[in-house]
Amino acid sequence: TRPLAVEEELEDIADIIAKAKKPLVVVGGGVRYSEAGEAVENFCQEFAIPFGESQGGKSACRSGHPYCLGGIGV
Repeated sequence: TRPLAVEEELEDIADIIAKAKKPLVVVGGGVRYSEAGEAVENFCQEFAIPFGESQGGKSACRSGHPYCLGGIGV
């Protein structure tokens, strides 16, 4: 089962992102296993937030996407 986000948590995260000077989304294995790559791409595109991929997140999003920074960490 996949728990749903709590409304208060979403509000807190939205506030943190809005105040961030240089936000970055890290795409991990959870994005890949949830098949949420397109949703992440759309989110990043809409809010102009770049994203990087962990080893587990490889192939979840298109590597040629304009907001994709490539791999992060080892």
